[in-house]
Amino acid sequence: MLQTSTDVYTAQEDVSRWEQHRERLTSHMASMCERSFGSRRPLTSEIRSFCDWWQKNGGDLDVLLDGVHKATSSIIRRRMIDASRSGVHDRPARGMADVLLADDIAATFHEACARERQSTSYETRHGSHRGAASQMAFTSPAVHQVVFYAISVDGPDLDRSRLSSVIEQLADPAAMIDLFEGRPRALVAVDGETCSVNMCERMRAALGPLTRISVEPITPKGWFRPFRDSDRVLNLALALNVEPKVHRAADFPIEFAAARTIVVREHLVAALEPVMSKDNLRSTLLALVRFGGNRTRAAEDLRIHRSTIDYRLDRIKAITGYSPLTLAGLNMLSTALAVYILTA
Repeated sequence: MLQTSTDVYTAQEDVSRWEQHRERLTSHMASMCERSFGSRRPLTSEIRSFCDWWQKNGGDLDVLLDGVHKATSSIIRRRMIDASRSGVHDRPARGMADVLLADDIAATFHEACARERQSTSYETRHGSHRGAASQMAFTSPAVHQVVFYAISVDGPDLDRSRLSSVIEQLADPAAMIDLFEGRPRALVAVDGETCSVNMCERMRAALGPLTRISVEPITPKGWFRPFRDSDRVLNLALALNVEPKVHRAADFPIEFAAARTIVVREHLVAALEPVMSKDNLRSTLLALVRFGGNRTRAAEDLRIHRSTIDYRLDRIKAITGYSPLTLAGLNMLSTALAVYILTA
């Protein structure tokens, strides 16, 4: 394992030597990820040893996780291309298994660093200088960057038989496409956010104007979360009757922020739960939100009398404490509904 000088002045003079170690660090990290894929499980003991050394020498956790993400991205991309060329019949299952394994590997690195953080903090408080040079020398490992996106597709007249060919022709010939359970989804390699949106627009043009596509980037925060988010974005767009288009979580910043804030999420979900558990109140709230608070259009859509919808809205106010007839109340109920859908 690499060593550093215990003398801060000598360590600062050794920065040039640390720069030379970057390739060795990158190679070792990539090797651990590669062998984890080979054994189909994270190499926990070796990863812990590496993270112990990394943290004690002042390595940054975000830099490490970014390097791990780049390494696993490169491995998954190679495996996707190999599977595409060989024509294996279980490409979706293999691809999703690789995604879950990449998440497990990243989680193992994260947990190992958290495990060593306390002892590292102790050394720092007691005058250890070993982090001085490494903080300056550790930069993102020079692993080839592969940018992945998770996409989900929905539509009333979606032709699943054409979907694979459309994605492979217009997005990524080696895409991992899962059509077997629930909403179709795919993992594709694209050159950045703008390209990903343009790609999805071309797919919509080929699949029909009522097609909805959600696209989310795969980041070091996790591989599976973007698939979950892209699916939730479509659920939200459908519930709120947003015009079919290429949807992203960025289209609903307040809703996602509220859903990811524990105190806010728990309050809103608890307030709305009694409403969502009653079919007539749930359908009324959904219709009112879809039509922007217009009671007449909501009543027509539900095929009920105006007095009936007024009675139901009074019930919603009594249950939640928020009046659907005021702008502030409707906004709060809309946000609560979105959070409820995102966390369902």
